[in-house]
Amino acid sequence: MKYLSRLTAMLICFGLLTSTAVFASEIPSGEAWETELPASETLPFETESTEPAETEPLSTEPTATEPETTEPATTEPEVTEPETTEAAEPTEPSEPEEPTEPEEPTPQPREDEEHQPYIAGCGDGSFRPLASLTRAELSQIMWRLGDYPDGESRFFDVPSTAWYAQAVNALAAAEILKGYPDGGFHPTDTTTRAMLVTVLQRLSGLNSENECAFPDIAPDYWAGASIALAQEQGWVTGFPDGTFGPDLPVTRAEAVTMINRYLGRTPDGEAIAAGQGLRFFPDVQPDAWYYEAVMEASTGHTAHYENSEAPELWQNPYAASAGLTDGYYCINGKLYVALGGDFLHQASNGQLMGYSYSCSGASGVCTVDAEILTTVDGVLWHLTNGSVDPNAGLYELTNGLYCANEGGSLLRNGDYHGLHFGGDGRYTSGNASIDS
Repeated sequence: MKYLSRLTAMLICFGLLTSTAVFASEIPSGEAWETELPASETLPFETESTEPAETEPLSTEPTATEPETTEPATTEPEVTEPETTEAAEPTEPSEPEEPTEPEEPTPQPREDEEHQPYIAGCGDGSFRPLASLTRAELSQIMWRLGDYPDGESRFFDVPSTAWYAQAVNALAAAEILKGYPDGGFHPTDTTTRAMLVTVLQRLSGLNSENECAFPDIAPDYWAGASIALAQEQGWVTGFPDGTFGPDLPVTRAEAVTMINRYLGRTPDGEAIAAGQGLRFFPDVQPDAWYYEAVMEASTGHTAHYENSEAPELWQNPYAASAGLTDGYYCINGKLYVALGGDFLHQASNGQLMGYSYSCSGASGVCTVDAEILTTVDGVLWHLTNGSVDPNAGLYELTNGLYCANEGGSLLRNGDYHGLHFGGDGRYTSGNASIDS
């Protein structure tokens, strides 16, 4: 049946099926179709012709077909002539615009400031500009510049009765000034230049991340950052050879110069030259490089500013009394007269001139301002009128007390109002401990 089904299907396909029943009866029953056909033969199909149709065996060789070749289409490129445009006539180049200078910032208004004096002279009325600034003096200056609450005593060498005790204790509590590992403050030690700029840096609260440009400051120097900041801010400039000298003692003249710069206080040269209301120091002469800086630090005044860019202009200058005992003071070889707590002086041609005797031991001649002779007499009388003990009043003055006659010559081996002057013209009390 298996092969019958296949044969029936094939006959249907070719339209050759005439009688299914006859075809089926020719197949012996019970025989397998598969065994009747040799393996090499194929089953014949019945057609209208009794002869089997010969068919050419299928060739297994591939048929070679020539590939179709299509000639590429050749198209001649289309040539287009470039468009020609008439060249524009050249134009003259325009002149470059001149660069505009940047506008300068407009100065802003600035309010007036009250500049208080922050340094006084020494006990004898001098300033001692070239003397070293002590740590006690430094503390007094810094204390005057700020408003600090009192601090507890913490240094064994700062007695509570010392004139600098309040200043030292207040600044130590504010961590502006510090002591030494031994527990002392060392008030009489000199202040170095590095110490001063370190204190200014602490007061400012500023810091510098740059290395110090001074060649004598090592990278690991303890005050290097403070010195670098002071240079950046313009508080210090160094010496002419380019060095800073950090471990050198700072003089009183150098100190006020640096502090003025830190405070932004610029002396008014014209007001100082006028000589009105200034503190007079016999050892600070107008031609000294530090003269104006000392006047700025020691003379109170109102600082007026036309605007934020203008320098300060002094108004209403005043000076505190030196608190001197009336008498004669010999300073730097000159004899000065103090009356009413201050040295007698006058403004002459815009310069402060102290009344002084410039005496030469060789010639014995003493140059005297004639206008002071009457005042000298009054001072001598005041010292010898019984209300003042001459020895007590002249104790610190004996090395420089001289007397001039009315003609201006030096009085030698003579007496004047109870005071005896020796052969060299110097006052002699007869007390060796005083005269020495």
